[in-house]
Amino acid sequence: MDMAKGKSGAAKVIRFPTQKAPIVNVRVPKESKPKKPARRGHGKSNGKFDFITPAVAGYILGYIDKNPGSIPTIPVLGRAGTLAAGAWFMRGNLPAGMGVKLSEIFAAIAFYEKSFSGQVAGGRAGVAARA
Repeated sequence: MDMAKGKSGAAKVIRFPTQKAPIVNVRVPKESKPKKPARRGHGKSNGKFDFITPAVAGYILGYIDKNPGSIPTIPVLGRAGTLAAGAWFMRGNLPAGMGVKLSEIFAAIAFYEKSFSGQVAGGRAGVAARA
């Protein structure tokens, strides 16, 4: 309680102790980003080539049987086994799992030839015979 410069009757200034205002934490949720769609599996067939792939495999084998010297074969694997290995290694360059399907079809044909006749077709007339 002070008196301002000794004047009588002057207004007295009364100061009350002040409290600090409480801190209010307001948390604003972050803006949610739209979710990305789930990635599809790679190397799986989506049904587009289910009927085309066996036809392509048959066409390739027919072409090689018609022109036996056009494509060299690995003697142990034969024509179909060589094509199965080639399709497997080229599977990344062919569309929508077609390389995997081709390699499965050629491998099935190679095993069929081996079990039916006891030898693979084109086993002798391959790279070794040309050299």
